[in-house]
Amino acid sequence: MNLHLTRIAVACGFAVALVAATASCTFAPRANEAQAQAATAPARPAPLRIVQLSFGQNAYFAACAEPACPTLTPKTLPGPAALPVAATATDPSSHGVAAAAAAEPSPLAPPRAAAAPASAPRADPSDTHILLTFPFGSAALTAESRQTLRRSLRLARESDRIVISGRTDSVGPDEVNQQLALARALAVRNFIRDAVPDLPNVIAIDAKGRCCFVASNDDESGRSRNRRVEVVFTSMGVM
Repeated sequence: MNLHLTRIAVACGFAVALVAATASCTFAPRANEAQAQAATAPARPAPLRIVQLSFGQNAYFAACAEPACPTLTPKTLPGPAALPVAATATDPSSHGVAAAAAAEPSPLAPPRAAAAPASAPRADPSDTHILLTFPFGSAALTAESRQTLRRSLRLARESDRIVISGRTDSVGPDEVNQQLALARALAVRNFIRDAVPDLPNVIAIDAKGRCCFVASNDDESGRSRNRRVEVVFTSMGVM
């Protein structure tokens, strides 16, 4: 009985060992095949990323994969733009640079408008009056009137305008007095023109008889004052 049991146990142990050996032989080729496939399979590429390869005006971007991507260091990072160093007085070579920088206008500065030429200021016009009297019913210049006109020739040359006004008293008809007033004004104008032929200014005649009295016509003294010619020399007086 014991011998029979022993034989059965040995047979079972042999069967188990046979099954285990068969299973190991079956899985061994598969493991080796997986290892071979893993060894021959191509490597999976590393993921790409976009990096900046330069800075400033030459900056550009490209794709790279690790470990080929550049590493940012304090030297490769962009820093603040360097400010121009002002030239110092102790540097002899800086004088020319500083002078050139000061002479060159800033491109941001607006252009300066051209200054308008300054016109010469003009003073207020000045007038000089002279008075010449005439005998009754006459347009002839007296010696005193001629002397007064000779002293006024300098004013005639310097004046910009001359106005000659002939007047009469109230004796006689209007037409006669009007003609007499005009004759007296023309006598003064002709004297000035004969004395200064190249007179450049303008001479205006204002003749009015029986008009614009300066005194009463009731007596000879007043009437003699009304028989007159008034000359006004006007100068614009450029300062």
